[in-house]
Amino acid sequence: MKTTDKVLVVGATGYTGAWLIDTLSGLGFTNITGTYRSEEKADYMKEKYPDATFIKADLLTDDNWAEATRDAKWIFNNSATFDPNDQTTEEISQTKVNAVERLYQFANEAGTVEKIVQLGSEGGVSYGNTDPNKTVFNEDDWTDPKTPGLADIFMIIKPYEEKAADDFIANDDKNDSGMKLTVLHPTSIIGPSVTPWQHDMIYAYLANDGYIAESQMYSVDVRDLANMEITLMNDPNTSGKRYLGSGMKLMLSQLESMVREHYSDDELKTVFGSVVKVIPGEEAAAILAPVSDTQYYRDFVPRMLDKVRLETKYPDVYQYQYTDPQTTVYEAVDKMLADTRNKMK
Repeated sequence: MKTTDKVLVVGATGYTGAWLIDTLSGLGFTNITGTYRSEEKADYMKEKYPDATFIKADLLTDDNWAEATRDAKWIFNNSATFDPNDQTTEEISQTKVNAVERLYQFANEAGTVEKIVQLGSEGGVSYGNTDPNKTVFNEDDWTDPKTPGLADIFMIIKPYEEKAADDFIANDDKNDSGMKLTVLHPTSIIGPSVTPWQHDMIYAYLANDGYIAESQMYSVDVRDLANMEITLMNDPNTSGKRYLGSGMKLMLSQLESMVREHYSDDELKTVFGSVVKVIPGEEAAAILAPVSDTQYYRDFVPRMLDKVRLETKYPDVYQYQYTDPQTTVYEAVDKMLADTRNKMK
């Protein structure tokens, strides 16, 4: 990538997309275009990154995608396309497939795009497992979206989305410009937001007045994720491959203890309202024993008992900067606290 190349970030106002804009700007890229749906969020980004171009474009329609992709050389697809009218899992999945095909079609028609980095999810890699002896997962593994009883929508829609991307790139009639593709599957994305409105999986796990079962929390710092996307884009050897993104691991009980020990009750209330209590893994597994024949049990109890291992096939492709959970967690919660207090003023 040259710093003068046009780089398109799809989903530029989101948690990961905004960090991509920030990271690319810091690296000296001068021809950055980002797409958005929310005018309010776009106004913030335009003020913060005045040298970048922002175009309103929603992957539910064709509007403005020809302009967004025109002359683009590199595309980061960090979009999170959802149609509020979708009612079923099938409809949601089809919306994701349609969004990928729309973006890739316009990218191909632009005729200048060399490569797309598609942001997926670890949910599309390591779930739906029916073999109780299998506990190690890598990039060769796929979540089968047709597995009965999958507990999370991302385990279903992300494989369909990735398959649509792969099929488009492999189809010489559709991809007659020869675009390349790399797919990155992050684990739980955590770390401070570069914007005041988007928070990470720490909030999603902890902001609840109740209980949550113990689980592994394989994670990647959002800043590492942005740098990893850029690294994958820059490396031609990564084309045609999929990568796990995970720089650290902790248990939910460790996360709970970290925030309770580091922050006052008033600070925790300001950020989370109330912090969940984590049920120990052995206790949670015992509670679920009567449903041990379900896919939920097969997928989550090994994680409650800290038995699953995610091992990338490509450990040398990216060297993580953020591998200490305390650093990432505290910086994330500090940012949430500051943002919440600013809103209260």
